[in-house]
Amino acid sequence: MRKLEIQTDEYYHIFNHGIDTSHITLDRYDSDRFVQSLNLFNSINLTGSIYEQSFIKPKLSNDVMLDSKMLVNVISYCFNPNHFHLLLQQNVDGGIARFMHRLTMGYSKYFNAQHKRKGSLFRGSFKAVYIQDDDQLLYTMMYVAYNNKIHKLGHSVSKLVRSNAAYLESFPDDENLKVIFDQFDNKKAFDEYATDVIDISQKAKIDQNEVDED
Repeated sequence: MRKLEIQTDEYYHIFNHGIDTSHITLDRYDSDRFVQSLNLFNSINLTGSIYEQSFIKPKLSNDVMLDSKMLVNVISYCFNPNHFHLLLQQNVDGGIARFMHRLTMGYSKYFNAQHKRKGSLFRGSFKAVYIQDDDQLLYTMMYVAYNNKIHKLGHSVSKLVRSNAAYLESFPDDENLKVIFDQFDNKKAFDEYATDVIDISQKAKIDQNEVDED
C-alpha cells in the first residue's frame, strides 16, 4: 500500500521508468500517443473500457487540457525515452490514482499491441512526491518540463521527447497556472528561473526527490 496519502487540490510530482530501464517509446508516434493519453484518460466520465480507449486515434496534438472537470490538472510533463515525469494537481478524491492507472494501463496496451510485445512496460507502481510549498511547486514544474535538458539527452533521442516546456514559456493566461505564474514579474524572470533550475539540477547529477514512496 502506498504510504503517501494523496489529497485533493494538492500538487504531486509523479514519475516512473520503463521496466529494467527499457524504452517506453520507440518512435515519434509512440511519444505523441503518450501525450494524447494525458487527455484521453483524464475525463472523470470515461466512455468505454481502458482497452477500447487505448486504440482510439484522436487528433494528433501535444496540447494538454487543464480543466476542472478532469481527474487531475496536468501542470507540466516530460516524456523521455525510458521514463516520464508529471506535475499533477488532484481535482477529485482518488483522481491521481485513477488517472495514473488508466494512463499506464492504456498506454501499455497500445505499446504492446503496436510493437508486438507482452508483459509490463513500467517499473511497478508510479512514484509520488508531495509538493509542500510554493517554492517546491515552482522548482518541480521547471524540473519536470525541462527534464530532458537536465538529463542532457542527445540529438539521437531528442526526437522522442515530449514536454510542455514551450507552452509554459509562452507565459499562458491560464487560471490553473495562475498560482504559479503570479510568482513571476514577467516572462524574463520565468526564463531566468528556468535556466537556474536546469543548471542546478545538472550540477547535482541526481533526480530531484526521486525516492520510493510505496
